Amino acid sequence: MKAFGIPCVALVAGVLSAVLSAPCHSEGVSFARDIKPMLVQNCAACHQGVNSPAGLDLLPKVVHTNLVGVRSTQSAMLRVAPSAPERSYLLRKLEGAHLEVGGQGVTMPPGARLDPAQIGAIRQWIAGGALND
Repeated sequence: MKAFGIPCVALVAGVLSAVLSAPCHSEGVSFARDIKPMLVQNCAACHQGVNSPAGLDLLPKVVHTNLVGVRSTQSAMLRVAPSAPERSYLLRKLEGAHLEVGGQGVTMPPGARLDPAQIGAIRQWIAGGALND
């Protein structure tokens, strides 16, 4: 029994860390409150205007419109497929798994990647239907 103690403690600690660092809102993840500010802060410096990389403008007024239900220019996938995180290219780009689905380029954002809790919040928002609240 003692042989399992350390791995079990490490597993529990990892799970608790992920749970405690995730957004904690009784109503779940909100696009307006959680996702939009994160994308604007971490992505819009490069992804703004008509000449933005991959044709993806992430300025506040158009971020939802340019993500949800829109086909990626780098893959056959939708940028965000509502209720289907596994079919959303945005998550692939953020997790560095975009090349596996025929994507191109580098993991986003380059240099200062989003942490697992932030990516988890985006996954939860997509799973919840990618609503523009």
